[in-house]
Amino acid sequence: MYLIITIDVETPQTPLRQGLCQMPLLDPIVDGEHYGYSYILRVLKKFHVKGVFFINTYETPLWGETLLRQACEDIYATGSEIGLHTHPEWRYDSSRINMWQYSVDEQTQIIYDGLELIKKWVPGYRTIGHRAGAYGINENTFEALRTNDVAVDSSMFYEHPNCKITWSKNQPVTKNGVVEIPVTLFERRITESFVDFAIRSRHALVKTDVNWASLDELLFFINEAKKNHIRFMTLFMHSYSFIRFSKDFAQFEPDHAAMEKFERFLSVVANDPDVNIVKMRDLYNACQEKSDDLFGSDYIPVYTHKVTLRNKVWQALRSRIKKHGKCAA
Repeated sequence: MYLIITIDVETPQTPLRQGLCQMPLLDPIVDGEHYGYSYILRVLKKFHVKGVFFINTYETPLWGETLLRQACEDIYATGSEIGLHTHPEWRYDSSRINMWQYSVDEQTQIIYDGLELIKKWVPGYRTIGHRAGAYGINENTFEALRTNDVAVDSSMFYEHPNCKITWSKNQPVTKNGVVEIPVTLFERRITESFVDFAIRSRHALVKTDVNWASLDELLFFINEAKKNHIRFMTLFMHSYSFIRFSKDFAQFEPDHAAMEKFERFLSVVANDPDVNIVKMRDLYNACQEKSDDLFGSDYIPVYTHKVTLRNKVWQALRSRIKKHGKCAA
């Protein structure tokens, strides 16, 4: 199977719109240490693997070009891949957040402008991959990508209300000359019980994101993919995935639990002979061979988690004690 490690390099968009976040979080610093894209690059180097960093070039009106240029230069220097991340509102129209709200001609121009900035920062670089902000694509996006010679997209999120196309769940597809790698999903089913009696059952589609899924769930997906012929998994991250922040975004701290999860996951998959960690560029080259078996199945694995009310109360109590302990400190 193929694993693509993807990172959206940006500032959290909703707090930015609300005026809460007053600084870029491409490479956040806490006590002199970098915990953004620089940290991710260090970890990838440690395990001898590469990632795909989708750069939100459209934040330049907010912070200038220096930080984004430096990010592109650093990513390129390590051999990881630079992709384009489209959040058009910051440069074009603040009332239209998503790509699908723009005409095909407007989307074509938006993508062109972002690609030109990347070329300016890394001369001669050809961007292969794209991810729309908030999964906000429609069919016009693919025409705009093809016009700009962008060969691979990874925006489609099955059943997400902001994603205006649904061609598959976990299986890559080719549309309008562009390969679509969906945001990888599994179903989480939680059964709550008291003694031996099931009281309530909940389920949700969860993306394989370092902040959304547990380590057990991420490794579960790898194992289920092998059993069910799922050929692709995207590990989803952001440049701010490894910091925790207060509600007003005034205070930050490293998220050591997320860091440990990421590194433990990589320690497993980087040594798994059945897992091939690739970039979008590698995928594009593989698609040129036109293998009928390349894309595999469209299966969504189901992760079942049983919770007793007793354990749930105990976990809530521990969390409250921990929170008050921090406040007291």
